[in-house]
Amino acid sequence: MIEHLSNLGAKKVLIARVPGSSAGLAALLENQFEGTRAMYVASLIERAKPLTGKRPAAPKAKNGGVKVARVDWEAGRIAEYAGEDADSAVTLLDAAVRRIRTREVLDDLNDAGHRNVVQIHDVKVAHWVDGRLHEEIITGITDEQLPAIRSWLGRLPGSRGVDIALATGKQEEIAEAIRQANKDQIERQIARTRTGWIEADGELMFMHQGGAITAFGNVTRAASELEGALQVISFPDPAMISPDAKRVLAENQIAALRELFSEHIYASIQGVIAHSVAGLGVGAAVCLYGEPGCGKTTMLSAFGAQASPEFGEGHDALGTFDGTVAMVSDLGKGLHQFFITVDDARPKDKEGLLEIANQIKAFDRLSRRAYAGGSAGRVKKEVDAQGKWINGSADRTDVAIILAGEKIPPAIQSTLERVWSLQIPELDAFRSGNADKFKEFTELTGPSEHMASFIQWLAGQITEAGGLKVWRESWKAKRAEFVEARKETAAKIRYAEVAAVPELGFHIWLNYITSTGAQTLAEQQELEELVQKQFTTNMVRHQETTRTTSITSWQSALDSLQAAIVSGEAYFFSPGRNAGTSVPDDHVLLKDGAAEGASTSTQIGEPHRVMLGAHVSGRKGTGQFMAILPRVAFKLLSREFASESALIEAFQEVSIRDAGKRTKKVAMFGKGVAAICIPWELWDTDWQANPAY
Repeated sequence: MIEHLSNLGAKKVLIARVPGSSAGLAALLENQFEGTRAMYVASLIERAKPLTGKRPAAPKAKNGGVKVARVDWEAGRIAEYAGEDADSAVTLLDAAVRRIRTREVLDDLNDAGHRNVVQIHDVKVAHWVDGRLHEEIITGITDEQLPAIRSWLGRLPGSRGVDIALATGKQEEIAEAIRQANKDQIERQIARTRTGWIEADGELMFMHQGGAITAFGNVTRAASELEGALQVISFPDPAMISPDAKRVLAENQIAALRELFSEHIYASIQGVIAHSVAGLGVGAAVCLYGEPGCGKTTMLSAFGAQASPEFGEGHDALGTFDGTVAMVSDLGKGLHQFFITVDDARPKDKEGLLEIANQIKAFDRLSRRAYAGGSAGRVKKEVDAQGKWINGSADRTDVAIILAGEKIPPAIQSTLERVWSLQIPELDAFRSGNADKFKEFTELTGPSEHMASFIQWLAGQITEAGGLKVWRESWKAKRAEFVEARKETAAKIRYAEVAAVPELGFHIWLNYITSTGAQTLAEQQELEELVQKQFTTNMVRHQETTRTTSITSWQSALDSLQAAIVSGEAYFFSPGRNAGTSVPDDHVLLKDGAAEGASTSTQIGEPHRVMLGAHVSGRKGTGQFMAILPRVAFKLLSREFASESALIEAFQEVSIRDAGKRTKKVAMFGKGVAAICIPWELWDTDWQANPAY
């Protein structure tokens, strides 16, 4: 309501209590009969009138008229007029400014209720240069920045030579004149800080920086609002690409696929990208590795060029990876259903190498995002208007991540099982020196035009299926078929689930290729059969290289719990390192969403994390232990264990036994808590490298 009234022009909005009650309006209305609610609200408004202040009287000019600032485009100025008297004009700004576009930016990923809408303006400025009125366009001015006129007006070419007569104390009045000028004729646009599919106003559309692609082509009434290098992710209008041109683009893609020495590498990467772009979520990270100079970067350029020619040959990849957790934590932030490429997955620092622990954490964090979502589906906690903590939106970015390096970085076992690793066994990834042709292909606008056409086709398919929800459910069943078909290989279910991601995405992408006429259905089936065999071979090879014969259920679970710590999904508390023995306000044990052993107003410093347990000392010098809370551990490992008791049973081999009890009571924050106590030497993987856990 505050935002709505502000958009209507209110400069200040105050929220008054309902007279005679401490309850909120929604609670009061629930107690009213439905037929009398409108009358009740009307009576509240009447009762509130004597409590509200009056608008101050407008300033009067000497001749008695009200002073109003207006944009005079023909004169190239913003002036203050007394009524309609042109002779009373006082120039406030020696340039005319009017909006040509206003974007209302909605943060879908972090603010699902859209309580913090940001307005961004693109304006046209007219000012006098050498006796003529010169026009320039300035973009990206937030509504809050609009009164700071000198800051954004200074972005004009040669603006230092422009004489700007800015009246002191009139900045807000000038900004309001700009807001009011031509306001019924400006282009309005809804922007979201994300890419990918949304269903808004009864229409399905795929958001990107240049607009939104629908089944009928690109529209500009909605667009993405991205940051940094991701701003170049902008597609051409597929409606302007003829069917013949789309067929040629598809033929080029198939030709590029067959240029590689092994089709399954191209099919794997394109399949994972297509799986994400088709709105089917995530499920696997791709790690392409091989000898230096084998063609990894060239291939990444080709796939990156589908997002924008700016990511093609000779340009930077969509992301960087220097091995530090901090540098990768926000990589790809703002992307939803889309992809990023990371080249080169090698740790660096001033001396040339980082500690291996940092590399493990960075690789695990990126990989975990690729197979479990941006924040593994966690729901952040937010503060509502009354200051109470509520469950907010899930920061779930379903972005496909393609890593490239000379080898697979060491990682936690559970992470390695979720990585779709692609090894280039020879020094050159291309047949007959075709790398040059491949580079030429990536330098053109063809890849991004192809992606735009593919997205338009997807929009039609999803709409015809009955919407995103129905579309996803139908492919969920298809994915189960892919997994079931590989049971005969004796593959672990996790490896089969990972292999199904690129295979399913590749199948969807080939369906589009066939629809353009670039290949026949028989050719599609032949290629799918070939790639399916290669996928199975790659899956078995990867399983054998990552699986160890000594692995036990508790070791695998322990790896997964450590991965949760590394990825930021969970944390553990250590009184020795976390500001003393008393629990600080930002570290409390959660129980079903409420604080245990602390007041309900006390919350975690990072609300999206859960507390797994604590580093504790055993009684009478029995050693150091990691006290794991079974309830929290089961939530993190629900895919691996059928019940909480099964998880506890798996840890019996390594946990403390106390008179036959399955879990031991330990003193945690002044309260006895049942926990699985793991000897610290089994849990400790050099947490000294990152003491702020």
